[in-house]
Amino acid sequence: DQKASYTAVEHLIKKGKKRIAHFRGPLLPQNSIDRFLGYRKALEDHGIEYNKDLVFICDEISDREGYDHMQTILDKKLDVDAVFEFDNNGNQIH
Repeated sequence: DQKASYTAVEHLIKKGKKRIAHFRGPLLPQNSIDRFLGYRKALEDHGIEYNKDLVFICDEISDREGYDHMQTILDKKLDVDAVFEFDNNGNQIH
């Protein structure tokens, strides 16, 4: 999970994205932690400062949570140029 996340975020960075939001799973289980660590490591390795305001926890891993978090990004006018997330089947979405 960590390597796959790193690779996906690195792909976004190579496409010129620098303000990448992350819709992560719950604080536990380990795969949620690993995905977050891959996200954060890719940012770090490419000189992009980590911003905790761009990380959104999805406790239920539901479409509704994703929608609500995206609405928060829009409502707060957060400067985001990509979103990195996993769906509830473990598939990467960006």
